[in-house]
Amino acid sequence: MWEKLNNPDFKPIEFERFRNEAGNNYFVLSPQRWIESTNAIGIVSKSGRYGGTFAHKDIAIGYFVEYGRYQCDPDWAGIVAKHTSAAAKRNCDNANDIFDE
Repeated sequence: MWEKLNNPDFKPIEFERFRNEAGNNYFVLSPQRWIESTNAIGIVSKSGRYGGTFAHKDIAIGYFVEYGRYQCDPDWAGIVAKHTSAAAKRNCDNANDIFDE
């Protein structure tokens, strides 16, 4: 998990609590609750106009491959891998820069 590897202040006990509660019908986890409870740094959530939930590129790509379009179209895995490795080679901070070319 990205937070465990990259965030020394991450609270793994809270993560385990969420993990244990996740199967219950009453369990609801918002991005704000996740960030506040676990001290997460890989996700940012802002309310209001121009707000939204944003994630570090490694988290976003992992989510995309796990739950996104990849499940419908396996060719997307190759596209994502190609563009993210190209970004890494060029020392880009944002892999999306590659998609705009």
